[in-house]
Amino acid sequence: MEILDNHHQALLLKRTISVKTLQDSDVRPLSVLEDTLNYLCNLLDSTEHPFEVVHDFIFDRMRSIRQDLSMQNISCSRVVSMYERMVKFHIISQHKLRRCSGSNISSLSYLNMEQLTKALATLFNLYEANRTTASIFKNEAEFFSFYVLLHLDSKTQGTVAFFYIVVVFIKDCELQLNIRCLLRDHFVCTISLNIVLFDLQGETLSLWFRRVPSHIMKSTEMNFARKILRYFKLGFYKKFIHTTESESSYLQYCIIEPSINEVRSLAISCVNHGGYKPQPFPLVTLSKLLMMKEWDVASFCKDSGLQTSVDEEGNSCLPTKQTTLIHPKGGLHKYYPLESERFERFSVEL
Repeated sequence: MEILDNHHQALLLKRTISVKTLQDSDVRPLSVLEDTLNYLCNLLDSTEHPFEVVHDFIFDRMRSIRQDLSMQNISCSRVVSMYERMVKFHIISQHKLRRCSGSNISSLSYLNMEQLTKALATLFNLYEANRTTASIFKNEAEFFSFYVLLHLDSKTQGTVAFFYIVVVFIKDCELQLNIRCLLRDHFVCTISLNIVLFDLQGETLSLWFRRVPSHIMKSTEMNFARKILRYFKLGFYKKFIHTTESESSYLQYCIIEPSINEVRSLAISCVNHGGYKPQPFPLVTLSKLLMMKEWDVASFCKDSGLQTSVDEEGNSCLPTKQTTLIHPKGGLHKYYPLESERFERFSVEL
């Protein structure tokens, strides 16, 4: 790993966010902050220490960089670029922390997500401060899409406030099956399939959309994010998984990844509840639907409390109508990768 000269390295290690008293002479100029950020970003791929150790080191010093920028009230395009890099760090760190084990991983992830949200909010303000007529930063639309995709986490949606009963005619078989299973899982009784409960959530996000510039809202990145959010809320598991694989950027995928297990659990639930008992569902078909390796599907079913079997021809299957299906509190913690050559190439290139 190439290291900056001793002077810059000393500036890097001189102060962290834990310093309680800060003198004017301690505040570093923009050029030094840029060099420090370059140094820290180069450490992200270091293999000399466990990633959680590397993350903790970078995390603390990036917060001090943001503090220095804030104290000097700098808002030029160079600072925009720095904040974009810091947001990327938090997204990639969240992705890598999911693969770490340790007693403090949960707290590291929580703090990292907190700083990701704060860094995004500052970045959006910087975009506005530097905006001229009909101007747009190269990566602006993608960074706005990150905020939308962060709302996929069901824990950020808040508690259910209202339900409206709407009478509709359902033509989509996948949606019809999803509604059956979801209503059953939430102990809601309906008179017929024409009665649907719609959860009115996301008002805060709706208000946020009104403040987003129109050229951002019309961008490919934002259209993708809104489409994924819609598929997630409606339970279109196949469209959600396959659209993510075919259209998302690597950073968008890093944010979406935790929700993929949740959507896969919905798919398994739908197949189990809606399948025909005398005809077990082939795991090879399920693996294509969920974009997983076949042995990962078997493991995923086991984690969900379901048993698999082998038919007379030696093919693995999922017997349906099992009553042992479980939804672990907090979701499944085991990581099941999305079977995609495209994302494998992305991870290597990154």
